[in-house]
Order: sequence, then C-alpha cells, then structure tokens
Amino acid sequence: MKGSRRATLVLEEFDEKKFSKARLPTELGHALWKEYGRRIQVEFPSPKTGDRWVLKNLGYVGVLPLSRDHTLSLQPKVPISNVFRMLEYAYRLDIFHKSDDVIGAESMQEVYESLARVLARRICDRGRSGLHRCYVGREQRLGVVRGRVDLRRLSAQHPDPRLFCQFEERTPDHADNQILLYALDRIVRSRLCREQARRETRNAYRLLRGAVSLVTFAEREIASRTYHRLNQDYRGLHALARFFVVNTGPKHGAGDEAMTPFLMDMPRLFEEFVAAWLKEHLPSGFRLIAQETGTYDSENQIRYRVDIVLYDGSGRPFAVVDTKYKRETGPASDDIAQVVTYATKKGCEDAILVYPHGGSQTKPFAVGNVKVKTMGFPLDGDLKSDGQRLMERIVRGASRRAWTCPAFTDD
Repeated sequence: MKGSRRATLVLEEFDEKKFSKARLPTELGHALWKEYGRRIQVEFPSPKTGDRWVLKNLGYVGVLPLSRDHTLSLQPKVPISNVFRMLEYAYRLDIFHKSDDVIGAESMQEVYESLARVLARRICDRGRSGLHRCYVGREQRLGVVRGRVDLRRLSAQHPDPRLFCQFEERTPDHADNQILLYALDRIVRSRLCREQARRETRNAYRLLRGAVSLVTFAEREIASRTYHRLNQDYRGLHALARFFVVNTGPKHGAGDEAMTPFLMDMPRLFEEFVAAWLKEHLPSGFRLIAQETGTYDSENQIRYRVDIVLYDGSGRPFAVVDTKYKRETGPASDDIAQVVTYATKKGCEDAILVYPHGGSQTKPFAVGNVKVKTMGFPLDGDLKSDGQRLMERIVRGASRRAWTCPAFTDD
C-alpha cells in the first residue's frame, strides 16, 4: 500500500449511510452486495434512495479493500482500547500492558497492523533463541539405510535403486511452527499492512519459510493445541495466530482486484469476551462451561448450544447466560423464548440475557419456573468495574443456594 491513495468509506457498526455512485462505483457496490451481503446490508441506488447506495453495518468491524482505489473501513462503537481488552480475553492474549504498539491505535487498520507487528516480533525473538524442534516421522528413498527399510516397497522392476526408509528426524518443521507460518502467510497475502508492519511481517515470514512447510490449519486445530515444558511459550504465539486465521480472508474477487478482508464479528467477540471474563473472575466453587451443546430429542437430531452455563459447587447448573450484541435496550420476545428454553432444558432457575450497554437492565420476571433477568456489560467505559458489577449480580442470584460471594480483588 505504498503511496496509497485509496478512497476510504467509513461505516460504524450498526450505522446506516448513503454513498453516491461517484464514491462507490457500481461494480464495487455489486461485489460488496454479492460477497458481504450478510455482513453489510446493501440497498441499490434508486429514486427511493436519491440514486445513492445505502449501506448498513450489521455488527462487524475491520477493513474491506474493495479495489486498488477504494476501501471500506468498518469502525466500532466501542473505544479502540476496549476492543483490545476484549481481544485479550477472547483470544487469551497478553499484550496490552507489554507493547506500546497496541496502545494508541485509532482505527481498525491500526489494530490489525499493531497485532501483526507484535506477532512478527515475537516470532523473530523465538527464532533468535531457537525454534522448537521435535521428532517427526519421515518416509524417503535414500542411498543409505536410515531407520527402518520398508521391504514391502522394494521392487526389482523399479528404476530407482535407493531404499525406501522410514525414520524420525528432529526438525522445526512441525505444527507449532507451521501454525505461525500459516498466520503470517495470511497477513502477507492480505496486503492490509502498510510499510513498517509489512516489512516486519515479511522478515518473520522469511525466517520461518526456510525451515517450515506452509500448511493450512482450521481454527479448532489451533485452539485445541496442547502445551508442555518445551513449547509452553508458543501458547501466546498461537493465540495471536488464531486471531489472524479467524479474521483475515479468504480473498474474494472484485473485478480484476482481489479483496482480502479483515472482518471481526462483534457479536461473536462479545460472546467470547463475556465468557472469558466471567470464567477468569468466578469466585471459588463456581464453574463455567462455554458453548455447551446438547439435544432436545431422544434421537439426538435436534441440537442446541448455550453461550454460557454456570454451575455451583455441587455440580448443578444454576444459570444459563445468553449474550445479545444488540443496540436495543429491552429484550426481544425471541431472545426470551430462546434463553428460557435453554434454562428449562438444563434445569436452571435463572435465565440471564447480557447486552453490551447499561440501559438493558429490566426488572426480573418469571416464565413458568424460570426467572428471566436482563443485565448489561457496557463496553464504552471501564471494563473491569462493569464486569465486576455483572459478576456480583449473577453470583448474588445463587445466594439462595447457600453460597456467599467473596470480596472481589484487583486483577
């Protein structure tokens, strides 16, 4: 993006804006509607719209490079500093107080670049101290015997006289390092980074590429990695890598230009942030399971998934929590029906709806044997104090089960 003269269209989450056809050319508007209609609501120019495009952000933040000359910047309503804090909890990062690069970002472009630079620098640091190596099984034709010869693959008719050997080799070319290279490949190919961040990520990419194979990984493969004494320091690196794998790409065509989006699903981030925050700050004796699944029917055909289930010390669920990243200040009937169904299935007394603002709190009411509560976790202020208030309200609801809430302490 050297010498970039991109025309940047700015659209905050949940906002609706009109853009002239001069600012958003017809072919790019069509591509945006086709590729991102579920994230950006697109209304075509018409007499109704004053012959302008109408775009509505459905709850996403990030950067969409539409063409060589046009970028759509999706900005959060939440302060950027709080976006970083949410990312820290949701992705189990540990960077906010340890890197000056992430403090002062004023746009999602800078968020992306800042995190890319942190990842690149930590990979280079690890490279200087030595990449983690482990024994990996290999199969190869060799001129001398190494390991075990596969006699079944010997053939007098085969023109290659070398032996087919199976052996183990201590190498950096394994999943721990391949995950890092895959994340860097996504960053480099995106072309979303400007000069300094681009230079640092390419340096880290070259460091790994000479010794590590480029392999594709799914998010679940990264999130489910296990760690031990030799690779424990990869936990943070993989957390950052997972962020880029989840939120970068894939590419989509727009005329002769390829779009590589950086898109963060804010409803999902809010859900993961609330679950991670509650789990870290739960008083002793309580337990939390996020994304708990089950079935409604005996044939196990109709499945459900609950955002958060809270358990007491006896292992009994006492509350289900459903996060709703919405601007509305009151619960919708569909939200109530959903969370009550979850609570009934789990045998919980409390069904809690959590919204990202303070105006969502309403008086508790009963639906059958379930008490429905709406609570807020405001994202525009001090996340620590607002999170503590939410925790106190949730735990207070379990006091009738003879639990007491210990005093909260600083992080």
